[in-house]
Amino acid sequence: MPVSTSILPVAMLALATISALATPAFAEWPLDKPVKIIVPATPGGMVDIPSRLAAEALARQTGGNFILEHRPGAGGTIGTQALLSEPTNGYSILLISSAAAIAPTLYPDTIGDPREDLVPISLALEIPIAIMVPTDSPIDSLETMIDMAEQVPGGLAYASGGTGSGNHLTSELLQRETGIEMVHIPYGGVSAASTGMLSRETDLAFTSYAAAKALADSGQARIIAITGESRLEIDPDIPTASETVPGFVSINWFGFVGAKGFPLDIRDTIKAELEIALTDGETVERARTAGVDLIFSGPEPLADHIEQDLQRYSELLQSIDLSSLR
Repeated sequence: MPVSTSILPVAMLALATISALATPAFAEWPLDKPVKIIVPATPGGMVDIPSRLAAEALARQTGGNFILEHRPGAGGTIGTQALLSEPTNGYSILLISSAAAIAPTLYPDTIGDPREDLVPISLALEIPIAIMVPTDSPIDSLETMIDMAEQVPGGLAYASGGTGSGNHLTSELLQRETGIEMVHIPYGGVSAASTGMLSRETDLAFTSYAAAKALADSGQARIIAITGESRLEIDPDIPTASETVPGFVSINWFGFVGAKGFPLDIRDTIKAELEIALTDGETVERARTAGVDLIFSGPEPLADHIEQDLQRYSELLQSIDLSSLR
């Protein structure tokens, strides 16, 4: 598969500024060659936002070269394999997503256990799934959607970005939780799913918030619920699914990792620099303009997300027909 590589401009700072930002372990990470950030997606999408903004901020802070290498495909496994093939010397890191917890079941012959193969550095982004409908749809709320699905099991069809995607699995979890049954129509990505819904091939779609927000702002669709723990600060009028289905939360998360054997002193240095990068005022504001809120967590919360999602999805995935992916 072709590799798309973009080299970010190096922002050289004055020596005093570099000294002020450097951590005590900085000498162990001399940045005498480019640092590769592997992104398991095509350029320009949602996954690209935290990696690109973090890379630009890291370049400003350290004066180093940070290269984005895009390795899309197979639910993120191609990106993970690319990381595992690199030397574990602190010059290659990977942006993973919640798909990392799904991939071992979807592609058991090509990917291992992320708890064993990857070294967490920090979460960078948490974003809810959006449930959207065409503007003229009679479905005006999540409660209405559930009522309609209860009255006619299989009477509603929904679009997702593909079988086994986070959007698809969120819909499966919601159906289990509420006891409803809907027809799943998988598409090749969230853009195609949105087009399918707008063409009335489906009644609704489970998709990324960013994709749904763009259509809602253009007047083509309405977001009836998001699946985060709380309402979004940037869009507070959209209710959460848990307001209708108590306790129901499902998010897509993104975080930075190294490969097994990654030097922990360098991991700690990258973690310290990422904390500065992901909380930088300018970077945070640019992310919000793109419809996301960056976060910094450190390694433990990212490790917890991987563990929890592996447990949450293992049983669910066994009940879904995944033959088309193998």
